[in-house]
Amino acid sequence: MLVLTRKIGESIVISGGIVIRVLSDKSGRVRLGIEAPEEVSILRGELLTEFETSPNKIQTRRDTFTKQKGTGTPLQPSH
Repeated sequence: MLVLTRKIGESIVISGGIVIRVLSDKSGRVRLGIEAPEEVSILRGELLTEFETSPNKIQTRRDTFTKQKGTGTPLQPSH
């Protein structure tokens, strides 16, 4: 595991066009922004475990979110 220290506004670049940027740090919680190509799926760790046990549950969540937004097209987890 690579461990890095970053300040707000600084970023980490991963091959394949993935950029992770530190957006804010409040009350011990860090907000990260992730830029990645559309074909790259991004899930929080706790959702990955849920996805591995029940992939349809994640799709249902995405469809529900999409319908709430009114686009009619399922969103990719990374965007």
